[in-house]
Amino acid sequence: MTLANYWRISQIKYAIAHKDYSSGIPIQIRVYDDKLSIWNSAQLPEEWTIKRLTEVHSSQPYNPAIANCFFRAGFIESWGRGTLEIIRECMEYGIPQPSFRFDSGVWVEFKVKVSSEKMSGKTLALITQNQYITIPEIAENLNVTERTIERAIRELKSAKMIERIGPDKGGYWKVIE
Repeated sequence: MTLANYWRISQIKYAIAHKDYSSGIPIQIRVYDDKLSIWNSAQLPEEWTIKRLTEVHSSQPYNPAIANCFFRAGFIESWGRGTLEIIRECMEYGIPQPSFRFDSGVWVEFKVKVSSEKMSGKTLALITQNQYITIPEIAENLNVTERTIERAIRELKSAKMIERIGPDKGGYWKVIE
């Protein structure tokens, strides 16, 4: 599962509909190798807990006008189901339920398990296609950090699948058959 798939599941529309626009603080999205976090300055309805977001609950949109526009445009099926829809989609894709927390706003965090085997395979495929490819180019191609690629390359080297010929700048990768 790629971060792009988590992004689709996260359905940013809920962050837009529930944002506290009086704060002037933008919705914050943070992408890491192992997680995707979305935060906004939304407030929970009075006497609500984070646990309530993971259960069937009534609809109390922070921005009813935006929620109504989203409903009329077909972006949401009905009100009061956003968090449950996110959880359902995660289950449908076979990924862990996201965590919700309140800390000066609402956080939704999706965990991503990056398989080093898969990363090594993807890295090897790119090196096979272009022996002059750089670590930053591989990282950009795979949408991960350079550190993740360096780990994958160490694994490939220790498995004697690749070797570096020449210097970092101007050298190339040799795939060992």
